[in-house]
Amino acid sequence: MKKQEIIEITTPEMPKDNSNLKVDLAELYFEPINRVKKHRFSPSGLNQDEKREKINANLTVFEEKLTKMLHLYHFLNLFSFSTVEQEEFASIQKNIEKYIIRLEKKYESLKKANNSLKRKRLVTEEMINELYYEVGDLESYYEDLIEDINQYKKEYLPNLKMASYAFCNEKTYQELKDYRSYVVAEIDKYSSLQNAYDYICYHSGELITKTISHLIAFMKKGLTKNYVSQFTMDYFLENEIIMYYDYPKWIALFSKINYVIKKSDKAIFADKNFIASYQELEYKYVVVLIYNEYQTARRA
Repeated sequence: MKKQEIIEITTPEMPKDNSNLKVDLAELYFEPINRVKKHRFSPSGLNQDEKREKINANLTVFEEKLTKMLHLYHFLNLFSFSTVEQEEFASIQKNIEKYIIRLEKKYESLKKANNSLKRKRLVTEEMINELYYEVGDLESYYEDLIEDINQYKKEYLPNLKMASYAFCNEKTYQELKDYRSYVVAEIDKYSSLQNAYDYICYHSGELITKTISHLIAFMKKGLTKNYVSQFTMDYFLENEIIMYYDYPKWIALFSKINYVIKKSDKAIFADKNFIASYQELEYKYVVVLIYNEYQTARRA
């Protein structure tokens, strides 16, 4: 979808009565351009119980789809700093975020409407059909929106590296939001992404050695004693005195740390010393990943 095809619309306030089944999904999203409008699926042939079962199932599936959409959106939003067309992409992201928020609100409204319907003593065929239709329309608008998000990804962030995907795929979308807030603060603090990256590369040595020391100390407690002799400080670092730690070294470090974590007892995530330093290291690693993606995009 081209940028000029997006139009702004005024969204009415959400009805305060959440039991109201009338949800105008025409306000939910900008009008798709050059798309075939999806037809509402018909409830004909189903009895009331079957329709209600399908409503419940569709809302459950939709929640899973919405979570995946939010993860993709916040992943792209995080790496928007790496695109060379940041202003244009930021404008698009702003619109997408607005439509996602509306989609979330409509979903919550339909969930409440469905719960309200379950509590009613007298439920008419018309009430069930209306909710059935609305849930179907919600799915259609979701499909339009996810199609656009994927298109923007293809257009602006087509060549992100596997290291970036691998790191973010293991995170929740809330964690991705937190990472972005950190990146914004670092760029503001050091005036540019370049300066933030340079500072991290020159001043992370102490944090790196502390994180690895905590990891090794945890392993020596006996929870992973079979690996203690194998995973020493020398395994993680060529030199304990770190003057400058660039992108390739960060990639290698996190690859080794994550490998050891997988070999370790799950109790490692309850070790406060390790988790505190490791999470701080992750935030810095995100800046390193984004800066490298930015440099790659500039050379493309």
